Amino acid sequence: MTATDNLGVTATNSIIITVSPKLTVAVSTSTPNPVVGQSLTFTATTANGVGVATCSWNFGDGSTGSGCSKTHAYNTQGTFTAKVTATDTLSVTATASVTVNIVSTLGVSLNASPNPTEPTINPTFTATAAGGTPPYTSYSWTFGDGTTATTSAATTIHTYNSTGTFSVTVTVADSAGKTATSSVSVTVNARLTVTAVATPNPTEVSVAVGSTAPTTGGLGTPTCKWTFGDSGTANTCSASHTYTSTATDALGVTATNNTTITVSPKLTVTVTTSTSNPVVGQSLTLTATPSGGVGTATCTWNFGDTTTGSGCLTTHTYTTSGTFTATVTATDILTVNATTSVTFNVGSALAVILVISANPTELAVSTTFTARATGGSPPYASYNWTFGDGTTATTTTATTSHTYNATGTFSAMVTVTDSTSVTAGSTAVSVAVNPRLSVTAVAGPNPTEVSKATSFTIMPADGAGTITCRWAFGDTTTGTGCSTTHTYAATGSFTANVTAIDGLGVTATSSVSATVNARLTVTVAASPNPAEVGSTIGFTAHTTSGVGAATCNWTFGDGATGTGCTTTHTYASQGTFTAGVTATDTVNVTATTNISVTVNAKLAVTAVASPRPTEVGTAVSFTITPAGGVGTVTCSWAFGDTTTGTGCSTTHAYANAGTFNATVTATDSLGVNATASITVAVNAKLAVTANASPNLTEVGALVDFIAPTTGGVGTATCSWNFGDGSAANTCSASHTYTRAGRFNATVTATDTLSVSVLSSVSVAV
Repeated sequence: MTATDNLGVTATNSIIITVSPKLTVAVSTSTPNPVVGQSLTFTATTANGVGVATCSWNFGDGSTGSGCSKTHAYNTQGTFTAKVTATDTLSVTATASVTVNIVSTLGVSLNASPNPTEPTINPTFTATAAGGTPPYTSYSWTFGDGTTATTSAATTIHTYNSTGTFSVTVTVADSAGKTATSSVSVTVNARLTVTAVATPNPTEVSVAVGSTAPTTGGLGTPTCKWTFGDSGTANTCSASHTYTSTATDALGVTATNNTTITVSPKLTVTVTTSTSNPVVGQSLTLTATPSGGVGTATCTWNFGDTTTGSGCLTTHTYTTSGTFTATVTATDILTVNATTSVTFNVGSALAVILVISANPTELAVSTTFTARATGGSPPYASYNWTFGDGTTATTTTATTSHTYNATGTFSAMVTVTDSTSVTAGSTAVSVAVNPRLSVTAVAGPNPTEVSKATSFTIMPADGAGTITCRWAFGDTTTGTGCSTTHTYAATGSFTANVTAIDGLGVTATSSVSATVNARLTVTVAASPNPAEVGSTIGFTAHTTSGVGAATCNWTFGDGATGTGCTTTHTYASQGTFTAGVTATDTVNVTATTNISVTVNAKLAVTAVASPRPTEVGTAVSFTITPAGGVGTVTCSWAFGDTTTGTGCSTTHAYANAGTFNATVTATDSLGVNATASITVAVNAKLAVTANASPNLTEVGALVDFIAPTTGGVGTATCSWNFGDGSAANTCSASHTYTRAGRFNATVTATDTLSVSVLSSVSVAV
């Protein structure tokens, strides 16, 4: 800004106004695949705006929070949209959101085979992980005998060197750093030994001999091979054998008989299940197969979840996930019992969540569909996709892509099949397919002017996600932001081009023509100048360039203000005032200038008449004494005797005696009038009468002359001429004639106005 005073001295100052871009916010999370109960860090990154922004959160599960970095743990699995609202110090807000898929908690079950085992035998340990964030990165094993191992595979082996019961633990870690642990008890029996037993022993003919081979140690059901000593053999641990005997009596008669001893194998039982990896709610078939023993065995069950059952073929459904040991007891008709058990991990039920990126999407853009399966029996064998637009697909991978060829809202689903042919379908997810991004560039104000910040914004239509923008303003400069400003340094017509890019990378362009006028200027005129107190002054502000019709605001320098580019003002006091005008065009650009106005005192006049008093027929000089006003003053008179006159200095002779009120009207160059009056006393015109006494007289006699006056102004003086060459200068005089004759004595009377009158008297001597 440049200020100029009455002497033309200028002073300049400037101020910088910083206009920040509009506040934006972006959001990120600490992990892309969190699980139930996992602490998840949300970070909101703000940009632009004014001051330090604050942040508030809605996590999509009914809970909220504050702070631009916030942690939150979800208590249930599912897809949640966390939304952040950033607010700067001007209360401008910006929002952003992120969608997170919360998967089930990581779990693992551990199986050992064979179990029980025995020294020098290598049992295989298998960890079956589910939930969490696949892939699973490591398995840490503790075998219970002081040894450990770490593998990247879910299976390992180990050899025990002593007997006993050992607690084996595995800890699995997923790709999100989460861990889960499972244990199994492993029984290590002594190595197999066998003792052959025959009873009764000794025996005799016809007595059935029972041959058994009880075993100790070892694992599982042993097999046996017999040699009976009479060339007979058998390959079972409980065998029967027939011995033949011949009896001879005293007569030598012989009789032959034989007996068969049947020894059944000891009752054992094995168990099988319809699946090794059941899930919660799945009907599980358990089959107990007794062998050996006597008669038909019956079976009773303890399923390990506080429930029991009966029957060698039974079904059971587990209602919770975990590791359970189902034990069956087989009993034959001799009440001999055999027991076995099977341990399995009951995983969570097969479930699948469909995640679509990006959603909404847009026409002709490839959209990624991801199935997040949990529970069931991995690995998952197939994924059947329905895209909602009449097309389907089947894949063996959990991810596929699809391109929509029409706009609208489509219902997409996925059905996953696990390794046991169990299927689960996702909840239908609505896919919003928008038309492709289009954009219209808008500039305002337009037209604009040099040095005026012009706002450039876009009016986006359709597309998906957050839009970013790049600008080329047509004057070799560029900018970013979908709402930005630019100031042109030169006049002209410029084409500003914008390229908008949405969240899917789709671009759209638009342009807008900006007309840049010269910057607004203003000059000012005041008329009349100088002026006077009480007179109306016309003020005119002449604007050039700028945009649109300018409006004007005035300060008149006396505390008063006004509006309008043409206005008037009347000053109430005299002095020199600086009137300033600020012109503002339609784009709020201002231009300021001022003018010095001289205000004189209001015209006043004093009337002067001389002589006063006066007398009939004497010219009276009328003049004025003006004060204040502007320019040359003209005057008009009314002399009070029905006559008038003009001129600020004039004369007038009254024809009659009396008292008259003479009035003058003075008018200056602004047409301002001032009046004044003066009272003029007009006396009768001076008159004199010459008298002589005595008249008739004689030589040498004293004659008295008197000259009484009437009218006139002031005391009259007299001058006598006695007619004989003698004179006198008083109105009352005496004179002596020295010769006889008739003399004409004349007196001249003169008043204070120098009006003179004559009178004569004839004196006879």
